Amino acid sequence: DDEPTSHYGRLVCGDCGKFIKWLRDPKHDEWVEKRNELIDILLGQPISNWEYHFLKSKINARYWTDNQESSFQKIADKFDIPTNSWDKRHEEYEEYEEEYA
Repeated sequence: DDEPTSHYGRLVCGDCGKFIKWLRDPKHDEWVEKRNELIDILLGQPISNWEYHFLKSKINARYWTDNQESSFQKIADKFDIPTNSWDKRHEEYEEYEEEYA
C-alpha cells in the first residue's frame, strides 16, 4: 500500500508500474493563475517600489510564507481589491473579476 504523502498524485508507468514523478494538484495550479491575475491588477496600481518588486517576485510562486501572504493582502486592501486569498473572499473576487474584466 502507498505511504501517505502531501502530493496530489503519483504518475506511474502503465506497463511496469514504475514510479515516474509526483503530480501537482490541478486546483493549486488554477489558484496560482488566479493569484497571478491579482498581482497583474495590483501592478497597475500606484504602489511603492518595494511593493512592485515584492509582487513581481511572487509571480508564479506556488508557496508563500505567512508574512508574504500578509503583505500581499495588505497591498490588495489598500486598493479595496478583494482576493480569493486566505480570508476566503472568493465570491468577492469573482464579482470584481467580472466587473473589471
